[in-house]
This record gives sequence, C-alpha cells and structure tokens, in this order.
Amino acid sequence: MVERKEAGVNQGHIEREDGEGRVGISLSKALPKAAVRAFAVNLRRLAPRVLPVAELERFTARHLARRLFFQFPQMQGSGSGKQQNGGDAAPKINFKAGVDHFCLHPGGTAVIEAVKQSLGLEDEDVEPARMTLHRWGNTSASSLWYVLSYMEAKGRLKVGDRVLMVTFGSGFKCNSCVWEVTGDMADRGAWADCIDAYPPATLANPYMDKFGWVNDVDGDTLML
Repeated sequence: MVERKEAGVNQGHIEREDGEGRVGISLSKALPKAAVRAFAVNLRRLAPRVLPVAELERFTARHLARRLFFQFPQMQGSGSGKQQNGGDAAPKINFKAGVDHFCLHPGGTAVIEAVKQSLGLEDEDVEPARMTLHRWGNTSASSLWYVLSYMEAKGRLKVGDRVLMVTFGSGFKCNSCVWEVTGDMADRGAWADCIDAYPPATLANPYMDKFGWVNDVDGDTLML
C-alpha cells in the first residue's frame, strides 16, 4: 500500500457569523476546485510511486515540449495560434497506466465530476462513487468503504488489480493510498440486497424539484 497525505489550500469553506450573529459554515462554489487543487498536490507525491517509468517519461516529455513551444512560439509554425488561444490542453498523467480501479470519495456530484475531469476518467471509472452517493449519500470517511464494497459486489476486483483510494477532508486536505487485490471477493457486503438494481436507469434526484433552489443561491456562498 502506498499512502500520502497533503494539505491543500484553505479554500472552499470558512466559519463565520451571519447578519444575526449566528456562527455557521460557509460553503463556497469553489469547493470542487479546492478539491482538485488538493488532489493535484497529493498526486505529485503519489505518481512516482505507482506509475511505470514509461508513463512518467511520456508525461515529462510532453510537459517540457509544451513549455518550450510557449517560450519560443516561432517553433510552432502554423499551430502557434491554436496554442496561444488555449486550443492545446495541458498534458495529463494517465493513471490508468498504473491503477486499475478508482475508489473516490463521494463528497458530492460536483466533487466527483471535478476529479473525473481532472484525471480524464470515464463514466465507468466513477460509477462506484456515483452509485454510493445515490444509495448511501456522503457518510464522510466511511463513504470510501461503501465505494470499495460496490466494486467487490460487482465482481470487478481481481487478484493483482490495484485500486487508487482517494478521500477529502477539511482544511482542505486530500489523502490517498493504493491497494493491491490479493484474493477474489465473494461477499457483497452492504450492497447485498440492492446491487443488482445498480446502476439504475436514471439518477434523477426526486428532491430536486423541492430543494433545487440550493444550487441557485445568490452570491457564491451558502450559510449552513
């Protein structure tokens, strides 16, 4: 198991008083971005320990080439305009080169989507996190074990597979570790009575009609 812990920037939430003097927690709409930043800091330490040398060399070569082209735009020829206009995205590390499954903290739809985009993952990669959020909600640190149990119940974990487990916490902090599967899992755990119904045909939230206004709050913060 490889484990690292890194504290990210202190953004996304603050404790403060409202106009009536009541102390509460203010959650910013920048919370998913704070999660990705903390995640990026964490992965800089984790990547060299879990990825093959070939993937690290590929990423380094592309990163250096991109910096060189930006420094000397005349070297880009006809493609310079595309680079300057942001048409050429920054290179991403392919974590699938060293990891088979992603056990992500289901801290919310926005957080899951932000991590998915940051890592360039597919819907199937984040399915366990999404289904856990749908069935059990965000149960803080214990959420990860429901995500891992989903993979086990679906029979996706095979001997020798590697699982990247990532969780977020206050601060903003990010913890991660890599597990290696040493045996086939036959226990469906907490999902035993419902795993065959997942993923459902739709993830529509029946409460959004009544409480969807929470996503349209004025300003960029919401007092809880």
